[in-house]
Amino acid sequence: MLPLNPESIAGCFAVPNTARADGSPVFRNKFSRSMGLATSIHPKITTLYDFFNSAIALFPSNHCLAVRSPQEQTYRLKTFLEVGRIRDWFGSGLECLLDTDLAESGLIRTPFVLAIYAPNCFEWIIADLSCIAYSIPTTPLYDTLDPESIVFILELTKTRAVLVSPAQVTCIVDILRNNHLNGVKVIIITEIELLLLIDPKTRERAKKWGVRLITFAEVTAIGARKPAAHIPPTAASIHTISFTSGTLGRPKGVELTHGNAVAGITSLYTVTPKPDTRIRQYRSLCYLPLAHIIQRQVIHFEFSFGGTVYLPSVPNDSKQILQDISLIKPTHMAGVPRIFNRIEAGISTKLESLNIALKVLHKRCIAYKEQKFSSGNHVTNHWLYDRRFTQRIKAELGLDNIQLLATGSAPMLPDAIQKLRYLLNTEVLQGYGLTESYGPVTALLPGDNSYPESSGFVTITTEIKLQDVPEMEYTWKKNQSGELYLRGPQIMRGYYKDPEKTQEAFAEDGWFKTGDIANMDANGRVKIIDRAKNIFKLSDGEYISPEKVENVYLQANSQFTSQTYVYGDSLRSFLVAIIVLKENACLELLQSSLSKKFPAIRFMDETNLMELNANIELRKVILLHMNKNVAGAATALNEMERVRNVWLFFNHTSETGERNTGENFGFTIGNGLLTPSLKTKRLEARRRFHDAVEKMYEEGDFTV
Repeated sequence: MLPLNPESIAGCFAVPNTARADGSPVFRNKFSRSMGLATSIHPKITTLYDFFNSAIALFPSNHCLAVRSPQEQTYRLKTFLEVGRIRDWFGSGLECLLDTDLAESGLIRTPFVLAIYAPNCFEWIIADLSCIAYSIPTTPLYDTLDPESIVFILELTKTRAVLVSPAQVTCIVDILRNNHLNGVKVIIITEIELLLLIDPKTRERAKKWGVRLITFAEVTAIGARKPAAHIPPTAASIHTISFTSGTLGRPKGVELTHGNAVAGITSLYTVTPKPDTRIRQYRSLCYLPLAHIIQRQVIHFEFSFGGTVYLPSVPNDSKQILQDISLIKPTHMAGVPRIFNRIEAGISTKLESLNIALKVLHKRCIAYKEQKFSSGNHVTNHWLYDRRFTQRIKAELGLDNIQLLATGSAPMLPDAIQKLRYLLNTEVLQGYGLTESYGPVTALLPGDNSYPESSGFVTITTEIKLQDVPEMEYTWKKNQSGELYLRGPQIMRGYYKDPEKTQEAFAEDGWFKTGDIANMDANGRVKIIDRAKNIFKLSDGEYISPEKVENVYLQANSQFTSQTYVYGDSLRSFLVAIIVLKENACLELLQSSLSKKFPAIRFMDETNLMELNANIELRKVILLHMNKNVAGAATALNEMERVRNVWLFFNHTSETGERNTGENFGFTIGNGLLTPSLKTKRLEARRRFHDAVEKMYEEGDFTV
C-alpha cells in the first residue's frame, strides 16, 4: 500500500560482500533487503504512457490542467478525458505533418525528436504527452542556452520539428538560416492569437529556408481530421534528452528512458505523506521551468493520482507566482529554496507587524511545535496554535490547504525548513537528485525528527556507495564521507551520442559518479557537504571546494547576505568573494558599527555601487562580520578556506525584467550568472567579475 510507512523505509543496510578498501560498502534502503531495487509501483506500469492512460481510466472527469491569462480572474479547466483527446489530436497532427514531409522528400520514416522552446504553458504539456503516446523523444530548449548551444543540440538530435512560443520564433528562424541547418522542417507556434504579431520578414525568411510555420491549434485540427494510432513506447524507449547547461563547457544531453521516469515516480510514491481523505482533489502550481526534469517528474506524478496541475498566468514572474498561489490555494508544492525563501521572508515580515499579544502567542506556538517535532509530530492540530494562529498565516499567503512542501536542486537552510514546518503546520521534505537520476534518489521522510540538514535516506529505487577522495581528506574510514556514486533503474544510461562523456561519468559496474561529496550519518541519512568537481588548489597546495565555502558563508550570514561567489586559483594564496547583500539588514549592520563614516550611507544599490566598492573601510567591516559569524558556525572552515577580501554586487532587475529597488536579486538566470537549476555559472561569473577579482588581489588580504 503506497505511500509506504515511513518506519519501513527510514534506514539502510550494507549489501553483504560489498566492503572495499577505497570506500564504503554498497547501501540500499532497508525496505529493499528482501525485494531488491524497485522499478515501478505496479508490474503493468512500465512507461509514462501507462501512467497517463491509467489516470484517464481512473479519473476521467477529474480536472487535469488549469490555465488562465493575467487578465482572467478564474482558471479554465480541462478534464483528464479532454486532455487525453487533445493529446491524441496533436500527436496525430504531428505524425501527419512529418509523414507528409517525408513522403514528399521520398524518405523512409525514422524516429525523430521534437524540440520545445517555450515557457510553461498548456501546449508544452500536451506536446509532452503526445510525444509519449507516439514514442517521440523530446528535448527542451531554454533561454540561457546561447545560439551556439542551440545549434549543437538541433544538429546532434536531428530535430525536425520545434514547438516555440511566439517570442522565440524569430530567434529559431535566424539560427536555422544563419547556421545553414536544414533538418528542421516545421516550427509550431503555441499561441494562435499572437501569430499576427510575428514579423513578416521572419515569415518570409522561414519560407525561403523551407520551414513551415504552423500553429498548435492548426496541428491539433489536422490530427482531429486524420487520427493516427498510438505508437506505445517501451521501458527502454527514450522519453527525453535533457541538455544540462552546466556551469562549464558544452551542454550534455542526458538520455532518460521511460524506465528511468517510472522508477523516479515510484520513488516519489514511497516517500510522500499519505493523502488527506478530506481533500477532494489535489492541486499544484507548475512554476519551475518544464525544462527542469524535476518539474516534469512532478507533473507526471500529479497526473498519476488524478491531481490538477495549474499553469502560471505569467511564467518566470515570482511576484505573479505568489498571486497565483493565493488564487489556487495549492495542496502541495515542489520547488527550489529560492521560492521557499521568499515565502519564509513573507512570513517573517508579517510576524514583525504583529501586536505584543500575538508575538507572545507566536513564541509559545514555536515552543509547542519544537516539543512536538522532537517526538516525530511534524503536523499538529492544536485548538489555538494551529486552528487560529498558523491557519491565519497560511490563509494570508494562499496556503490554506497546503499539505506538503518539497525542495531540492540546492540545500535549503535548516532553520528556514523548520520555520516553514512550524508556521505552515505542514511537512517540508528535502531531497537530493540530479537530471541524470530523473529526480530525487534520497529524501527526508515524514515524521523524521532529526534537524533537517541532510537530504534523508536513499530511496527504494537506487543503491549508493561513497568513493574515497583522499586528496580532499574525505574517506569512509576517516569520516564516513566520499564522492557519492549511484546505480539503479532511475539512473540515466548515458549522454546522448557522447560515448566519451558517458565513459567519464561512469565507473566500473555501471556506477554513476555524481561529483558530489556526501557524508552518511550513523542512521544512514545522506548529507551533501562538498563538490569533487569544482575544486582548485591555492598556491600553497591547499585544495579548496568553493561551493562548500560558499554554503558555510551563506548559512552563517543569511541575515544580511543572499548569495556568495568564492574565487581562488593556483597562482593565489587566499580566497576572495563577490557577495550579494540584503540592503536593509546590511545598512542596520553598518549603522551599528563603530565607524563614523557609515551613517552617511542611506541606501545601497546599483547607482552607488562604485562608491560603495571604493570604500575599503566599509568592505572590511562587512567581511569582519562575515568571518566572525563563520567562526561560530557549526561547520568549521580551516584558515585557508576563509575569505580575505570581498566585493559588493547589486542587481535590482528581476527575471522578468522589472526593476525593484527594494530587493537585490543578485545572480539570476536573466543576467546569465545562474543555470536553470539555479547553480552559479562559474565560468561566466569568472568572466563577469574578472576586473573586481584582480582589484581585490591588488588590494590584498583585508584580515591582516
